[in-house]
Amino acid sequence: MTLFAALEIATGKVTGVCKPRHRHQEFLAFLRHVARAYPDGELHLVMDNYSAQNRTEVRA
Repeated sequence: MTLFAALEIATGKVTGVCKPRHRHQEFLAFLRHVARAYPDGELHLVMDNYSAQNRTEVRA
């Protein structure tokens, strides 16, 4: 089980999803979820050493 979460610093709101696996496909789904949750603003992402962020599909 993997928890992907995003923190909105200004309000303390957490947007998160749990996925059964820990692959780039699940990470992409999470990024799409965050983009839908914040459609009007520019997002700044701080990511750890998770290798999925290096995939071409994720960078796009």
